[in-house]
Amino acid sequence: MDFVIGFTTYVGNPSGLRKYEHVMQSAQPGPRRLQRRQWVGFTSDSDSTSLPDNPAPNTTLPTTLCIGEEIDRRGVDPWTPSSSLLFRGRITAGPENIRGLQVWIKAGRTPERIDSLRREAQVYDSLKDQQDVLVPRSLGLFHRKERASHPIPKVSGTHIPYTILVLVDVGPTLSDTGHAARSALHHLDYLLRDRIADAVLALHNCGYKHGQFSASAVAMNGQRVFIIKLGKVAEHRCKRNEALVRCALRTPCEQDFHCEELWSIFTTFGAVWAPANVEVCGGRWSSEELLHDPLLIANESVRRSRMREEDAINAVLTAREDYLACYMPWDETSLAFVKDTRSEVIERYLCAPRIDPPPRQLPSIIDVQDADDEGSSDASTVGSL
Repeated sequence: MDFVIGFTTYVGNPSGLRKYEHVMQSAQPGPRRLQRRQWVGFTSDSDSTSLPDNPAPNTTLPTTLCIGEEIDRRGVDPWTPSSSLLFRGRITAGPENIRGLQVWIKAGRTPERIDSLRREAQVYDSLKDQQDVLVPRSLGLFHRKERASHPIPKVSGTHIPYTILVLVDVGPTLSDTGHAARSALHHLDYLLRDRIADAVLALHNCGYKHGQFSASAVAMNGQRVFIIKLGKVAEHRCKRNEALVRCALRTPCEQDFHCEELWSIFTTFGAVWAPANVEVCGGRWSSEELLHDPLLIANESVRRSRMREEDAINAVLTAREDYLACYMPWDETSLAFVKDTRSEVIERYLCAPRIDPPPRQLPSIIDVQDADDEGSSDASTVGSL
C-alpha cells in the first residue's frame, strides 16, 4: 500500500530568534515561523499489518492520503534534523474501512529510531488479535520512497522522516485528563482501575511487559481502556503469584509476588489490592488500625502534632471513609455503618475523660549529689575487688 502524507511542518526558529542570537544580550526577533505542507510518498513494509492477508495477484492497492500536523519536535532547532517526530493526522482518502480515521504518526530519521519503530511494529504484528481490544490498531510501518511521484522530495528547513508507524487514535490518555499524580490515580473510579489492571495482565499473558507504564500509557475511549506507547515493550515470561491477584487483599511483599512490573503498577494505580499502610495526620499507620481503632490514631495525632482534638478525630474518620470508598467500594454495608456512626464516635471521643501524663520533675541538687556519692562508692568497691 502506498501512503501519501501531507506533512504540516514549520520553518523558522521555535523561539522566534535567529541562530545564535539567543546568546547575545540584545537579540532582535528573527523571522517568524512559517507553516509549510509537504506531500511525501511512502510505501508499506513487506511485513506491514496494513496489507491484506491474501492479496490477489496483480492487484493494485489503493493509495491512502493523510494530512499530518507536527506535534513533537523534541526541542530541535530548524538547523538540526529531528530524530524523533510525532504527527497527528486524519486520513482523507483511501480504503473505506480507514477513511476518516484520526491517526498518530510516529516517525524517525536516525537508524536507531527507525530500528525502534521496526521493533514496535513487530510487537503490534504479534498482537494482531488484540488490536482494537487491548492496543490500538496499527495501519503498518512505511518507508519513504526514494523517488516519490509527488514533487518536492525535500524542502529546506523541514524535518520529513524516513520511516513512519501509523496507529489509530484511541482517545485521550489519563495524563491528558489530569490524572498524572499518584494520588489522583488512586481516586479514579474503581471499575476503571480494575480495567487498567486487567489490560496489563492481558499484556503479560501475551508474553510482554510494558517497560515504561504510566498514566500517559493508558488511553480511554468511553468505557474501554487501551495500552499505548509500546516502544519499550520487551518479551516477558510472567511468574506472578496468581493466588495474590485478588481483590480486598492487602498489598503483598514484592518478593512474594514475583513480578516487579505488575506489583509496581497495581500499587501505583491503587488497583486490585488495598494498601497495607496509609498516611493520616502526618503519620504512617496500618490500614487495620485505621479501620478498627481510629481513636488511637486521633490520640497519637493530638499528642505528636498538637492538633485540636476535634480536627484530629474528623481527619481520621474522613480518611477511614475515603479508604473504604476507594479500595473497598463493594463493601457498601461497612461504608454506610461508618458514615452513620460518625457523629456518635466524634461525640464519644470529645467527651471522654483525658488522663494527662504526670508532669516531668527536674532532679534537685540533693538528688544529684546523692547519685554522685553512690557512683563514687561503687567505683571504690570495684577497685578493691
